[in-house]
This record gives sequence, C-alpha cells and structure tokens, in this order.
Amino acid sequence: MTVGLRCAKCGREMSLCEFLGHTNKKGESMARKKDEKRPTSARDKSLAPEGPLSEEEKAELTEHDSQSGDEEIQPPLIPEADMPKAIEAIPIQNDRVAATYVGMGLARDKKDEKLVFLEFSFTMTKHHTDFVPEKVADAFKWLERTDNKSIVVNHIEPQTVDVFETPKDKKPAIHLSGASVQAASVAMIEESGKGKTKKVIRFRFRLMVERSEAAINFAAWRDQEQFWLVLVDTQAKI
Repeated sequence: MTVGLRCAKCGREMSLCEFLGHTNKKGESMARKKDEKRPTSARDKSLAPEGPLSEEEKAELTEHDSQSGDEEIQPPLIPEADMPKAIEAIPIQNDRVAATYVGMGLARDKKDEKLVFLEFSFTMTKHHTDFVPEKVADAFKWLERTDNKSIVVNHIEPQTVDVFETPKDKKPAIHLSGASVQAASVAMIEESGKGKTKKVIRFRFRLMVERSEAAINFAAWRDQEQFWLVLVDTQAKI
C-alpha cells in the first residue's frame, strides 16, 4: 500500500515497507541509508537531510544529547590527608629564639629597690637546648624522658638579654643587662589548633630588672607580642 512517501535521493515513490527498512529495488537497505543520513547528535545538524525528523528520531537525538553532557570533576589524585603540610615558622633564626612577651609585674627586692619583671614564654624543641641556660636544657631533656608534667627550675644564672622585633634587626627593642630569672618552669602542656591537640614542652620565665624608663615603656605597651631573644649568662646580680 502506498502512503505518498518519496525517496529523498531519487524522488521516486516508496512503499511503507521500503521506508521502514526493507530493501528497495536495488537491493539496498533503506534503514541503513536513513541512519547514515541522520545526525548522531544535536551538534551534527549540518549532516541532517532536509525535511523534518520523525517523532521517533527526535526522541533518539534527545536521549543521545542527555547522555553526552559535561564530564564530572574527578577527585584529586592525592587525598587531602596526604597533601604536604604548610611549613611552620622556624622558631630559631640567626641564633635568636622566637618568644611571646606575656606581660609585666612590679616588685621590690630585700633592699626595697623598685623592680619590674617581664614574663616571656616559648615552646621548646631539641634545637633550643643550645640557646637557653644549661639548667633549662637539662630540665627539658629530663621531661622528655619521663611522665612528669612540670619542673620548676631554680637558681638560674642571671641573664643578659637582647629582645629583637625581628630575627634580622641589628638593634634590639630593649637590652636587659644582668636580669634575674624568676618563676622559671618547663612544663608539658596540650596545645589545640585546627581541630586537634598536641603535647608540647613550654618554657615560661620572668626577667627581673631595675625599673627604668625604657624597661617600663616596653613592659607596659608590648605585651602579647612576639619577639626574638638572645640570652647569655652574666655574673651581674640584682
């Protein structure tokens, strides 16, 4: 039965049977020729024959386009947990030790001389043992080997201390000559940060000196700042 269909190539009339894929008079498959002429995706419209597509072909193209979308972003090859960690600031530079100036206090000695103390604190590692008084280095090593939490270090030699604002400054922010070391302790503590805690050994101490304009100005206004210290044993005593 003829339904008014014509071949797109030669213009002759075709039966429905021929159009649906049966061979034509030349023995060629009409379905194969139809597939060769139709685009494989919406991006290949330039290959499409003239004339409207059937509903079946439109549905096929829509399904093909929906399956050929952008590729999903793949996770990194190196898991986040294995990524190199950020390099922490070096606690010792140019033979200077990074420390936090905690704050000040006023005191008097047995002769009623007016004094001021400056309290400092810093986390110790094995690299610090050459830059602190010998008794402090010994306390650190002993604490590392034991389960003790804290050691009070008494009778430390007076220290001459230069306090620098950076590890490269030539002139110190303040120079403390013959400072008496008071309330010195080496303690195992837990520090928290970035969602986890870790145990560290911290050295905390006070440097006691006579009150002077320079000492009071520094002590009163520079608390909770980081500085770089050089500590040297001295025989001077207060």
